[in-house]
Amino acid sequence: MDFGYQRPVNEVKIYTYDDGQNVRVPASFDVQYLSGGTWQSVPNQVKTPTTPVANEPNEVKFSTVTTSQLRVVFTPQAGKYVGVTELESWYPVQAPVKIVNKNSNLELGITGASPSFGGTVTQQAADSSLNHQWQLVPAEGGYYKIFNRNSGLVLGISGASTTAGATALQWGDNLTADHLWQVVDVDGGHVKLVNKNSGLVLGVKDMSTAAGASVVQWNDSGTDDQRWRLVTAS
Repeated sequence: MDFGYQRPVNEVKIYTYDDGQNVRVPASFDVQYLSGGTWQSVPNQVKTPTTPVANEPNEVKFSTVTTSQLRVVFTPQAGKYVGVTELESWYPVQAPVKIVNKNSNLELGITGASPSFGGTVTQQAADSSLNHQWQLVPAEGGYYKIFNRNSGLVLGISGASTTAGATALQWGDNLTADHLWQVVDVDGGHVKLVNKNSGLVLGVKDMSTAAGASVVQWNDSGTDDQRWRLVTAS
């Protein structure tokens, strides 16, 4: 199974079938991941059930690995074949975060806690609402999609613009590149959020420290309004 990019994985589910004749449940299997060009068994595999079964899920949980490819190596019963109907992979769910601006110490949220497409992104005074909570979900090429927990919509740029100063908003996940963000570590526990579509970074308009100020994309000038802390939401 080739993901096409590096991503965390900590669980797979394998479904095989058994026709009672030449295609039989495997005698055993091993889940492996590609690491530096070498296939290795994933660590600490816990299999449920412990003995493979057919026509039902075989669940394997293991210590999280980051890889671009997974495979399952089956040992068939003597003289028999193994049939696979489905293979699922799962990544560890990351805790939601608040996205806090270094310059203002205000939190990223949607104006009026709107659940609607096109709701604008602003910096806001701290609160415990879902509107201030974001879920980072791994996507291709090391990028992330950033979902607002209140609306379930994804952080993007108005009109998928590549222009400096274009405003940030929330939208349905329509697979456009402006919905993909690179999280880049900078100084002192802060990150910058780089938009894949434009190559510009997320910041606050005019470096404002006021609640309600618009959030925009801009050239990376290294200013504090373009730096963010990802704080686990309690």
